[in-house]
Amino acid sequence: FSRIRFCSAKSEVRATMATDVQSLINYYAREKYYRHIQTVCSEVLRKRGGDPVLQFWRAFGVLMEGGISEAIRDFESLKGQQDVQLASLVALIYAHKKSRVVDSEAVNDLQNRVEVEERTAPERSLLQAAMFFWHIGEHKRAREQVIQILEVQPDYAQATALLGWIDLTSGRESLEKKCQKYFDQALSQAGAKKDLDAILGKAKFLTRRGNFAEALEQLNSIVVLYTWFLPALNEKASVLMMMGDWEQALDTAQRVLTTDSYNIEALRLTTIYLITREARYDVAANRILEILRSVERQEPKNPDLYLSLARPFARLAGRHAGVLKASMQLVQLAATVRPETSAVATEHAYHLFLLGNIEGSLKKYRAA
Repeated sequence: FSRIRFCSAKSEVRATMATDVQSLINYYAREKYYRHIQTVCSEVLRKRGGDPVLQFWRAFGVLMEGGISEAIRDFESLKGQQDVQLASLVALIYAHKKSRVVDSEAVNDLQNRVEVEERTAPERSLLQAAMFFWHIGEHKRAREQVIQILEVQPDYAQATALLGWIDLTSGRESLEKKCQKYFDQALSQAGAKKDLDAILGKAKFLTRRGNFAEALEQLNSIVVLYTWFLPALNEKASVLMMMGDWEQALDTAQRVLTTDSYNIEALRLTTIYLITREARYDVAANRILEILRSVERQEPKNPDLYLSLARPFARLAGRHAGVLKASMQLVQLAATVRPETSAVATEHAYHLFLLGNIEGSLKKYRAA
């Protein structure tokens, strides 16, 4: 589509094609930044109102935050839109099954409609359904949809790149080790306009294989070709950290924070640096509180994210009370959003143990 400007996490983005925005949505979905997805879609919809694909992914973000009823209403309204008809039907089944009271009649009716739609859906519709299956962890269903697309349209770069990502994240070594060929094929199919998801996928594959220098080459190409795609700098900083090049990793993270002072990943990396490389625990504790403010602002219903942030800080802190008390606030925030889960109670108990509160820790472990 025409050049569109939108803000996500306070950064300005210029996208030149719908697939670029989809790549950003896919990135946030992989990272489980569900409010970021909603923000991206809402901002682009202000410029390009009525796009059913963006409306679908905004509803997906709502669903994954636990807004089941709202998401069901949104998916219902999209069932007649050809590009997302199949995706909306399978999303409705998923949403109904997550409801406290499952409407079995509605689920059965939707399943019957899916069986019909899968046989006749156009490639664009199959692609959106495949992406949905992938992001909810149903890799087999996702792969089946993509194979169906490629049988009809073998040079579909976006579908080829998606197949690479599905295999890369499948948890099956036999598929993962071969996925690079799909990313290379997608890049070849896309021609001069390199497919963003394909470059990201190739970089991730190379990183997993320990080929850090080659992964950096791919990420640097994104930084040049897609100057608006800030996550590429986060990925670059992460790879540099794995390489042990902390100076460049920190410089890259600071570059991100110059553009987006609330960037969660950049704040996380700089906090780890403060703890592990400089032992500046008081400064690190203050940085964790910045992360707390950032997630409250940008991901207000994401307890899994809060726990994933708190865990490494607590384990790297050397029992420093300031760091532990700051990371405890992330755990407590998770408890306010999802108080009933054992994961939250277990992490709370571990923080109390590290702080020397054995009695309180035992109570939390029993509650878990």
